[in-house]
Amino acid sequence: MKPVRSFASDNNAGVHPAVLRAIAAVNRGHVVGYGDDPYTESAVRHFKRHFGQDIKVFFVFNGTAANCLSLKAFTSSYE
Repeated sequence: MKPVRSFASDNNAGVHPAVLRAIAAVNRGHVVGYGDDPYTESAVRHFKRHFGQDIKVFFVFNGTAANCLSLKAFTSSYE
């Protein structure tokens, strides 16, 4: 039986093969986590190159957190 697909959660599907390969490629050694590592620094540089230097990057766990931060950035507290 083929599984039913839905958009109920971003946790319902497996990771894309390209993402899994990228994770495997950097899965070596030890680095300090939570933003003080060369991978985060590289990602932030890429975002700044694309969007401009005057940005702040917030890495979040899931789509809901990303949506909440996006709405907060574009609305006022009374909206």
